[in-house]
Amino acid sequence: MIIVLCLLTAVCWAASPLLLMVGMRSANLYEVNFIRALGFTGVCGAWLLATDPSAMIWHHPLSLLGAVGANVMLGNILGDLLYFQSLSDIGVSRAAAITSTYPLVAAGISAFWLKEPLTMPLILGTASIVGGLILLRLEGTSADAQVRAHPVRGFLWALMAGIFWGMGIPITKWLVASQQVPPSTVNLWRSLVLLLFSGALWLWPRRGTPLGSRFRRLGTIPPAGWVTILASGGVSLGVAGFIFISVLRFAPASMVTPLTSVNPLLSTLFAVCFMGERLRRIQWIGSVLVVVGSAAVGM
Repeated sequence: MIIVLCLLTAVCWAASPLLLMVGMRSANLYEVNFIRALGFTGVCGAWLLATDPSAMIWHHPLSLLGAVGANVMLGNILGDLLYFQSLSDIGVSRAAAITSTYPLVAAGISAFWLKEPLTMPLILGTASIVGGLILLRLEGTSADAQVRAHPVRGFLWALMAGIFWGMGIPITKWLVASQQVPPSTVNLWRSLVLLLFSGALWLWPRRGTPLGSRFRRLGTIPPAGWVTILASGGVSLGVAGFIFISVLRFAPASMVTPLTSVNPLLSTLFAVCFMGERLRRIQWIGSVLVVVGSAAVGM
C-alpha cells in the first residue's frame, strides 16, 4: 500500500508542472502562486470538513506554527517561485530533472539535525546527481540553446529551487514524526500560511502596477488558466502533499524518497509527449542520472 501511495504522489507531482505551464501563459508568477494557494486551501479545507473538522483547529504549541511558516517560506514561496521562473526559462523537462536534487539537500540536513546516517548510497547518489547536472547543462548547438529563453539563469533557478525544497522537507518530517502533529492538520495550516504569504506578495506595491489593476488582471485570466492553476495547487500540494506527509509519518524515509523521486522523469516524459519538448540523448542520460542519484540518496 505504501508503494502505491508513493507512486501516486509522484504522478501528482509530475502532472503539476504541465498544469502550471498552461496557467502561466496568462498569469504572472505572483498570480500563479496566489491562485494555486487558493486551490491548495480549498482541497485541504473540503477534505477536513468531510472527514475530521476538529483537525482544522491547531491544538499544538503555537511555536510549532513557526516551523510551518518556515517550511512554507522555504518550499512554497522561495522554492516554488524560482521553479516557476525556471519552467519559463528552460521548460518542464529540464527544470523537473534539475530540481530533483532536493533529496540530496534533505538528506544532508537530516543527517545533522535529525541524526540520520550518512551512507555509501548517499555518497554514490551525490556523484550521480552531479554528473547528471553536468550533462543536463550541455545545450549542444547555439540554435538548440536559443529555443529556451535563458538557459543559464533557468538552470540556476531550478538548482536553487531544489535546494529550498530540500531544506523544507526535514521540517515537515520533524513536525509529523517528532512533534506528532497530524498530517492533515499540517497540510491545512501549510495551505493557510501559503495563502497569506502568496496573497501578501501579490498585493505588495510594485512600481507601475497599481493595486486596482492587479485585481482587474485576475479577471483577464481565461477559465482554462484558472482551472489549471487551481488544479495544480489542489493536486500537487493538497492531494499529493497530504499523501506524502502521511507516508513520511509511518514509513522510513529510505523507502519514501526513492519511490517519490521518479516524478522528475515522469514530468520529462509528460512534457515530451504532451508539450512537444525535446531533449538530446546526452540530456536524457543526465535526467536518468539525477533521478537515480536522488533515489540512491534515500536508501
